[in-house]
Amino acid sequence: MLTTERKAKALAYVDKAIKEVQGRITVAENALSVKRLSHYEEISKLWSDESDYDAFKKACDQIGYSGDEATMSERYDHYCHWHRDFQKTDAILQAYQAILTTYEAIKKEIQDYRETPEEDGCFYSDILGIGQVGLTSDQLVEFIDAKGPFDVEIGYDDGIPQNIDLRGLTLTNGISGTGKSRLLKHILDELESRLKPSSFQMAIVDEGLVAFRAYQKDPYLYGGQIYGDSKSILKFLNDTLPQELSRRRDLCQQGKREEIVPLILAFDNFDSVVGLVGSSRAHQMIQGLTREARRLKIYSIVNTLLCNRTVLGNNLFRIPNIIAFSLPCQYDSLYLLGEKGAEELPRDGSMILRIGGRGNEQSVQHLTSLDSPSKKGQ
Repeated sequence: MLTTERKAKALAYVDKAIKEVQGRITVAENALSVKRLSHYEEISKLWSDESDYDAFKKACDQIGYSGDEATMSERYDHYCHWHRDFQKTDAILQAYQAILTTYEAIKKEIQDYRETPEEDGCFYSDILGIGQVGLTSDQLVEFIDAKGPFDVEIGYDDGIPQNIDLRGLTLTNGISGTGKSRLLKHILDELESRLKPSSFQMAIVDEGLVAFRAYQKDPYLYGGQIYGDSKSILKFLNDTLPQELSRRRDLCQQGKREEIVPLILAFDNFDSVVGLVGSSRAHQMIQGLTREARRLKIYSIVNTLLCNRTVLGNNLFRIPNIIAFSLPCQYDSLYLLGEKGAEELPRDGSMILRIGGRGNEQSVQHLTSLDSPSKKGQ
């Protein structure tokens, strides 16, 4: 039954997506509203093929905007660049407008929702976190599938929520007290709020139970415990985890991958793990978790104080999500992100995010922290 509370949660989920798209539309509209090149509109109507220099000169002649050969050649290069940029931005704007229309239609579907027989419904409660509700709208199904259960909001970029896909390895680096544990708690709490214990588990490695003591009786815990002392951590890394990896590989080979329950492997202080197993073993561990994450459904979040180059090495080029809080120096920022800046961040949860690995061309995003604290304390 779709109660008022559950309906409100579903609407809040879609409203958040609408707000994010509206923000992106505003950015695109602002980019298109800046002063355009002289005679751009007149020339673009007469000049359809940007590879045709003669057609460009002819269009300029028709509106009395001609010049000598050197001037026209320089103007042509300038207009080609502007024209491509304008078309790309305009296409992005139209795409976002189409997405917004879809999201608004989805919102109306939820508002107008009436219960359907269970056999007719498509159940997406694991993603929406609204209980078992039959959702017959194809648009809603597409929206939920695209969002994904492991797509989690981690911060704000100019007031717009920004998400990361946890299906891989997420590396979080920063000096003590900058927000690494707080972010990890937020991610785990967010997953618990939308998924059932049968839909995912989490293995937490927190030597000394410094930050995650409150999670000791959490029903989502893999093995029913937090690995919080040297003995249990070594047993987990040397015996339990290798056996679990082997079990998952066997299921994949048998064509039973759908039976695998996703596991979030959370290291709150990976530096202590390096101290226990050594740099070489830690390096191999990061390499293996990065390589097999999606296939075996083991998604790792690694918090670390130090930019340990021996451990990370070339793995940085393969890690999907790299998050830097305040770092000791610009060399660490350059190593992790490929650019300076993280060394200047305040210790208030501000972070820099790189998606796609150290060598990826995607732009780095500067984010502010989430407003709400973890439900299980600091």
